[in-house]
Amino acid sequence: MARRILLVSLRIDPLDPVEGPDAGSLAVLVHDTVRGLQEQGFGVDVLPTRSAVNGSPVASLGHMGRVVRLRTPLHANLDDEGASALDPVVEEAAAWVRDQGGRRYQLVHTFG
Repeated sequence: MARRILLVSLRIDPLDPVEGPDAGSLAVLVHDTVRGLQEQGFGVDVLPTRSAVNGSPVASLGHMGRVVRLRTPLHANLDDEGASALDPVVEEAAAWVRDQGGRRYQLVHTFG
């Protein structure tokens, strides 16, 4: 059984262009983290809440990774709304995992 890690990216889609106003160092950090984990033999699923990319809801990210774009938008005022703003994102991510047959992850991490 393949070892997998789930990353939820609250601010950026790692496949977005790095020139955009919302991109930059966080996109590079997520992308480089995924690449490093893959080099250690882990498959990585990244679930971003925001995306400027017009494309498939699921895209490849490296040789053992994929980006699964969540439909639930995360509003810019996350800091003002607090943890309750994350509830719909958590619900959609959990539903996606259940739909995958209850895939088990060795680690679940969130990039804020």
